[in-house]
Amino acid sequence: MKLMLKILLFAVAVIWLVVVLMKDPGYVIMSRNNGAIQMSLGAFLLAALLIFGALYALFRLYRHLRKAPAGLGQWKRRQDESKSLKAQEEALRLLLEGDSKRAERLMAAYADKAPNAFINYIGAAIAAQETGDSDKRDQWLEKARKCVGEDRETAPMLLKAEMEMEDNQLVKARNTLKRLGSARAAHPEVLLLLSEIYEKQEDWDALADLLPRLRSKKAVTAGELARLQVRAWRGKLADADREPGDGFNAVWNTMPRALRGRPELVAKYATLLARHGSPDEAAALVEKTLKKDWRDELVRLYGKIATSDPARQFQKAESWLQKHPDDADLMLALGRLALRAELWGQARSYLEMCISMDGPREAYCELARLLERQGENERALGYYRRSVELEFDCVTAPWEKQNPQSSSWEMATD
Repeated sequence: MKLMLKILLFAVAVIWLVVVLMKDPGYVIMSRNNGAIQMSLGAFLLAALLIFGALYALFRLYRHLRKAPAGLGQWKRRQDESKSLKAQEEALRLLLEGDSKRAERLMAAYADKAPNAFINYIGAAIAAQETGDSDKRDQWLEKARKCVGEDRETAPMLLKAEMEMEDNQLVKARNTLKRLGSARAAHPEVLLLLSEIYEKQEDWDALADLLPRLRSKKAVTAGELARLQVRAWRGKLADADREPGDGFNAVWNTMPRALRGRPELVAKYATLLARHGSPDEAAALVEKTLKKDWRDELVRLYGKIATSDPARQFQKAESWLQKHPDDADLMLALGRLALRAELWGQARSYLEMCISMDGPREAYCELARLLERQGENERALGYYRRSVELEFDCVTAPWEKQNPQSSSWEMATD
């Protein structure tokens, strides 16, 4: 609209000027020294217009020529970016198809021309990882880290640590995560990877120290956090047991009170107490825990603890029958406690009940020992044999049937 208005005004001006010149053409005289030039006013105006137009055209041409290199550079950049994006797509396709070497070459070749070189370096690192070249992988990841700067290096560092863990380079992965600053080290994914590394390295002290941060950052689910707590503190108890003295007691006393009621940890601590000369304390701890949380693991352990008063321990276990009459693990524990209290008849009865309930294979071995003591060697041998079969998951042949009360195999009858 503005252009049309300008053309219209220019046309009106030209028409007006032509009408004026036709009425009075006038003239223009230009003199210099002894010479002079005379022309009509119309011719002068036309010449002036032509000269002005030529100068303006030269000025525009000069400006365009000055901008030409920058324009050509922008055009070339656009062309390079277009090629790099197509190369990215092709490299991703190759990577997904399993041609990692070609994918890496493409990603690397167009990284400098790509609008976002970070993507190319990450893609090249993934491809190098697929080919097993850890040196090139680290080289590409370092370039990716430099692309984004230190304030945004968490992503490439996490990827590097994950790849190092995939190659079982746990020490390198741990050092990679330690390079992150204190603020980024609190990232939930960083904490999660550290927990996996500590668990694989069996660094239970480090894992236990990490647990509060895992909880506060909600880096793991409640179930996984509970598992890691048990794993860490069981490991700390086991490590302390390898040292001279009773350091495991110190570990137990420093354990968060909420964890001391966990059956898995109670079982570990009670086992250590019994092994180091405190079976009565171990049995009392198991009894206390079973009162709140009935667990098969603790029931089996209770039957193995040799206290100073096996008769009282046996009576305590029998009192649990009222609530747990069909518990095969309790039957096994009662059988063992009766053996320790020299209650042979009751021991045999409970062990046979355990076997009839398809209880643990240890019942066969305990009953075999009792029968051997009582002189029933043939029957004892049958139970020993059945215990071995259960241990190694032997398959009974279809033409044979097994009688645990005999040492021989009988042919099955039609």
